[in-house]
Amino acid sequence: MTHGPTPAAPQATTTDIRQVTGCLDGWHRLECRHAQTFSSPVSNHPFPLDSASVEHAIDAMAASVAAELDTDVPTVVIGIRRGGAAIARRLAAELHRRHPLEADAPGELNIAFYRDDFGSRGLHPVVGPSSVTFDIDNRQVVLVDDVLSSGRTVRAALNEIFDFGRPARVLLAVLVERKGHELPIRADVAHWQVALEKHENVALDPDTLAIEIVTR
Repeated sequence: MTHGPTPAAPQATTTDIRQVTGCLDGWHRLECRHAQTFSSPVSNHPFPLDSASVEHAIDAMAASVAAELDTDVPTVVIGIRRGGAAIARRLAAELHRRHPLEADAPGELNIAFYRDDFGSRGLHPVVGPSSVTFDIDNRQVVLVDDVLSSGRTVRAALNEIFDFGRPARVLLAVLVERKGHELPIRADVAHWQVALEKHENVALDPDTLAIEIVTR
């Protein structure tokens, strides 16, 4: 009696991040050179990392951002407090070596009042004002944050930016983009793209720029 070939055992598969995040999409173009594979449900990340490693990553981000910018349009940098503002300061210094910036120092956004969950978080005793001392009308705005997760922080930042003026374009640059967005917001430049467990968060120390994973 002749038997056919033995069926192969099913293989575990992973999904390439290009399929998950659309980084080959011309509209939402992502920095893919550092892309990793999203493996579910286990975590997939390079952390913890010391400040030197993170600083090197920010310098690489600056090169990627410069490649995305229009050289004929004035450019400014704005960071989201607190982690994004810390990254924006170093990124702006490195970016200035590659692309002219209109402002000497990046602006900073405090998006507390713009979040859609502000009421549920409660009123904090001290909510510092945002600091954007330059004109953003018809400028390229490089919006910087440490981690893109749900997308709610970036949505709030965009709302505040348009209260300051009408930019020609907003380019989103983040150090870490994690799987699991709640809103259709994606980064133009992301150095690390990772999958994490639901109870894990990426924590950046804004003073040292070191990164670790914390659990909740």
